[in-house]
Amino acid sequence: MVKISPLSSKESAHADSVWSVCFASSSSSENDLIFTGSLDETVSAWKASDSGEIEKKEDYIGHTLGAVSVAASDSGLVASSALDSMIRVWELESSETRTVIECAPSESWEIAFEPGKNSKHIAVAGGVSGTVKLFSTVANSTDSTSAHQTHNDAKFSYEVPVREEHQNMFVYSVSYSSNGKYIACGTTNGTIALFDAESGKVLGQFDGHKLPVRSVCFSPDSKCLYTASDDGFIHIYDVTSKQLIDSFSGHTSWVLSIAASPDGNSLVSGSADKSVKLWDVSSRQCIQIDKSHKDAVWDVSFNTHGTRVASVSSDKSVSIFTYN
Repeated sequence: MVKISPLSSKESAHADSVWSVCFASSSSSENDLIFTGSLDETVSAWKASDSGEIEKKEDYIGHTLGAVSVAASDSGLVASSALDSMIRVWELESSETRTVIECAPSESWEIAFEPGKNSKHIAVAGGVSGTVKLFSTVANSTDSTSAHQTHNDAKFSYEVPVREEHQNMFVYSVSYSSNGKYIACGTTNGTIALFDAESGKVLGQFDGHKLPVRSVCFSPDSKCLYTASDDGFIHIYDVTSKQLIDSFSGHTSWVLSIAASPDGNSLVSGSADKSVKLWDVSSRQCIQIDKSHKDAVWDVSFNTHGTRVASVSSDKSVSIFTYN
């Protein structure tokens, strides 16, 4: 049976709580590049060696409030979203700014890149407008990406259906399916919406959670949607039938983040109960618990090779585990 094993931890990686983490695509699993976003207003890049040694590569500055989400594309871009309502997109190789997106106040929270080497868009969730907005990350018709975009430059908006009892809902989380066909988002009222990525059509709306949905992700084959909530549960939905398949339970507080392993066999979750949990998808059972963090675990992520897991916490640390 697979397990996660502590490899390395970087204490005081940031000056404040670390809320987001992602691995950048790498041609080698021995030297992972990790990005973290913190309430200290910085986005940091870290090199993780074969032995797990975590060394800071550089800091990306520009945000004036805390960075709450980071994402890396398959096409060599890295982006961050912050409480200053700004999205910053960088070139991975050169560290140069590709574009800056100025969203409406409080309309940016979690971000997700369109999958694939030819990725051209970034999805932005956030705010009480009940939408996920899609922005371009590639050169426009004049052969130069605008250095500055506003919320009016969104290429598309995915509208979450609003019921009378669910007014003023905040869209917390967003994810693309790996096949690029679907976008899913979660809201503060527990609603999850599933969209056709190309047409924007609402394919399904799920109400299984009672409290905010902090994190959503798809299975690697794009057939299942996993959702994590403040109600302490992780749900599995069938993308085709739109039915709730099952639930994972075991966290004693908010489930703040989930990530699916590239092999499709496992889920890893981070919670306000200070734990990282590894779940077996087939049995729906928690098979391992790590309690090395001293505060809430805000985000977890698998590397693209499926050999490592990273977690970040309000304790200001970054931890790396092997997965095998």
